[in-house]
Amino acid sequence: MVEAGMGLDVGCTRVHGVEIGVALMESMSDSWCLQVALDVGSGESKAALVHEHRRHGEKWRRRHLCLPACYGLVIIAAVALVTVIGIQFLEVATVMESSLSSQLPGNARRGVVINEPFIEDIVAFHREVLFLVRFPEEAPIPSKERLACQYGGYQQFVAKALRVEFENGRAAISCQAPPKEFQWGVKSAVITVDKGRKIIQKGMLTPSYQKPLKWTLTGIVYDVLDLTHTDITVFAKGIRNVPEVQEVVSAESLKDFHCIFGGFYETPVIAAAQEVFRCKHPPGSIASYVSGKKISLKVRGQIIPSLAFYHAPKSSQMPAAATGDPLPSSSTQLEKQYKICSCTMIQNGAKFLREWVLYHSHLGVEKFFLYDNNSDDELEEVVATLSSFNVTRQAWPWVKTQEAGFSHCALQAQSQCTWMLYTDIDEFLFPGYKRSSPSILEMLIDETLKKTAENATLGQIQMPCLTFGPTGLTDSPAQGVTQGYTCRLKQPERHKSMVLLDSITSSLQNAIHHFTLKPAFQTVVSTQAVVNHYKYQAWAEFQSKFHGRAATYVVDWTEDRQLTSKDRAPNLGNKAVKPADWETQFCEVQDYDLRDYTRELFASDPNGTYMAWQARDDI
Repeated sequence: MVEAGMGLDVGCTRVHGVEIGVALMESMSDSWCLQVALDVGSGESKAALVHEHRRHGEKWRRRHLCLPACYGLVIIAAVALVTVIGIQFLEVATVMESSLSSQLPGNARRGVVINEPFIEDIVAFHREVLFLVRFPEEAPIPSKERLACQYGGYQQFVAKALRVEFENGRAAISCQAPPKEFQWGVKSAVITVDKGRKIIQKGMLTPSYQKPLKWTLTGIVYDVLDLTHTDITVFAKGIRNVPEVQEVVSAESLKDFHCIFGGFYETPVIAAAQEVFRCKHPPGSIASYVSGKKISLKVRGQIIPSLAFYHAPKSSQMPAAATGDPLPSSSTQLEKQYKICSCTMIQNGAKFLREWVLYHSHLGVEKFFLYDNNSDDELEEVVATLSSFNVTRQAWPWVKTQEAGFSHCALQAQSQCTWMLYTDIDEFLFPGYKRSSPSILEMLIDETLKKTAENATLGQIQMPCLTFGPTGLTDSPAQGVTQGYTCRLKQPERHKSMVLLDSITSSLQNAIHHFTLKPAFQTVVSTQAVVNHYKYQAWAEFQSKFHGRAATYVVDWTEDRQLTSKDRAPNLGNKAVKPADWETQFCEVQDYDLRDYTRELFASDPNGTYMAWQARDDI
């Protein structure tokens, strides 16, 4: 029996008297608590305790009866909250998927079947407008004769199609640009077929911009190469297009650039020079999702517009995180199909192409890569006649991007070719000796190897250029440039190169016809081979150079700057006005070496009456 006034501790607080019962009842809610309190209390306190016991009993029952209901309500509320959040997340994901899906290339878009062609992108050059049009699979692309570009709404400007190319799964349709004062936008531009059916934008696939992308003023990603499982190469215009930024981008400055996949996923740029950027692929889990969506660049925090689409390598080729040297080592040389290839950028050079191909094929070039920079002549037809010489034509509609085009060619050909000769179609390499082995160019490589430093590997051969003049001609020579132009300047000007593709640095930096090499490789200047550059031809041919220069960092001749550049004709200024003595200029030395050599190989008689590259109607 517990004595009155004794302390009692049952796991809560030590109290006395009536407070013992209250404390016990609140903490234990047991009849044993009441019995203890009755035993230690007085009569009045016993009645009070009974009352308190009843009150706290009711309180205890309400508490324990409410708890399950309260817990149930909490659970229901939690489920409801998760459901609301989930719905919102799905809505956001749906919006994101919809936004990203709008960047898918036509029939690659998930769940969307393209049943009719539509305009996907529009780019405004200085004189032309380029429409990139997505056609359904297996649908024929109309010829340029059937197509026209229509600008404007109430007031319209209509121009016939100049060219139709097939560019990365889309038709690239070029038309004359409207006059500068003519106002038009993306929504009002259409392509007409046979003067009737119209190709327009299509719903969510309509370009997000209201005005056409201006090539000269706006940064634009226009192409991408994803040939390896380690990295991709992005080609852009308008980001670093002044001569002062031709150098390789420093490691610190690389932090300003990121590749953006599908509008949201970023990978760092790992190498860059001029306007070519190399990035890592996204991880395999992301790559499959963003494959088929647009890829762009983030430049100092701002994403620039893009015309290019990313296509991930097969999952079996994708690493968890892309690492390693973007270019393979030179140990792969023996696995390549061709020892020597040639790459050039060409515009309206059909009349000279057969002569250039036949001659360089004789020297040992096994494959030719032609980057067609908006030709309007019969280039395609002439290329078709050269199929036995392994000539491929690559449409390259991008204005003033010659350096990037040569980088593109180096990457595209690297798996096939060991060496690449970079010359223009008015330039003919003359090694200085005749064939005494299967390949004159292989002889040149072997001779140059002897002059390479012991601690270096030959990576590039440079050959000085001899500049030829009009040689008294007023029209292009029917037998070819090697036969008609035989008078030149005495001193060489500039140089052209043949480069070992595996020696090119990962930045792909080049000065049009020669590349920056990896540290272990050496550039050697040939003391025997030269390049005959038929630069100053008959005026009717030469004046076409005023229409635009292909190189990024060389100004067009109509511009009133860089007037002393070696790219220009001396004292000619910025207007295509024929000097009175043009036919006799640039003539200091008579040089018949290449003319006589090609006559031995390709002429019908010693006088060169008919050359093998001439068409029969030229005779």
